[in-house]
Amino acid sequence: QKYSKGYKFFLKFIFPKFNFRKKRFLLITDEWTSNYYHWHIIALAKLVLLKEKGLLENSLIFLPKKYQSYKFAVPSLEKLGVKKNQIVFLRRKSNIKVNELAFVSASQHNPAALNILREALIKNIKSDFNFGDKIYISRAGQVLRFVENEAEVVAMLEKYGFKKLVIDQFSYDEQIAICSKVKYLVSPHGAGLTNILFMPQNSCLLELANPHEENILVDHYYKLADLINVKYFYQQCAIGINSKVKDFHHGSLVVDLEKLEKNLQLMFKND
Repeated sequence: QKYSKGYKFFLKFIFPKFNFRKKRFLLITDEWTSNYYHWHIIALAKLVLLKEKGLLENSLIFLPKKYQSYKFAVPSLEKLGVKKNQIVFLRRKSNIKVNELAFVSASQHNPAALNILREALIKNIKSDFNFGDKIYISRAGQVLRFVENEAEVVAMLEKYGFKKLVIDQFSYDEQIAICSKVKYLVSPHGAGLTNILFMPQNSCLLELANPHEENILVDHYYKLADLINVKYFYQQCAIGINSKVKDFHHGSLVVDLEKLEKNLQLMFKND
């Protein structure tokens, strides 16, 4: 309202940078959706709900220009039936005029949308990658939330048949293919855990995370696991001495091996 009082608003309305006055656009992104987790849980979930209302056909989709470099953005949209010529990439502060703008006010952790999304993405896998049914997602090479005693952790996990991988080294289709065959997943807190969306129902996840300063459980992946029927396990870890940032969300982790082994046994017992 404050902006609209100035003359600049009227000039931009009369002379828009991009004029789509005969087109309908779908708005699915926000400030968070450039993250792999939020892209799936917010942006794609919104798209699913808009598609269910019959709004995808004959519509265009706004995306920030930076999304062109994200290897998961366009491939995931195509799996949901979006054609490349339906995507309009915009620079920051672009001025656009459209006929109609459709959006979803709230969709995070919408069970119906997530399950439709899950089925659509798994159905259209274009890869047959298979690393087995026990995977450890490593954050090796990252500056945040990496496991300081990873060599010992991997040795423990290998004893139980787990294989280590750095998930972001794989293409989007390969990540879906790998995780669609995983029955047991162990990983530090991070965007890679979003891939539980592709795991079979009744599979198991063990999340490794630092304690919250206010003793609050950061429950993003607990909620996601609950909605898609994946069994969730959690192990609180100590913040590492080599951590550049000493907070729960960014700090490195030191995993208690004795607790890890007990949690692994608990996972197998609850299968």
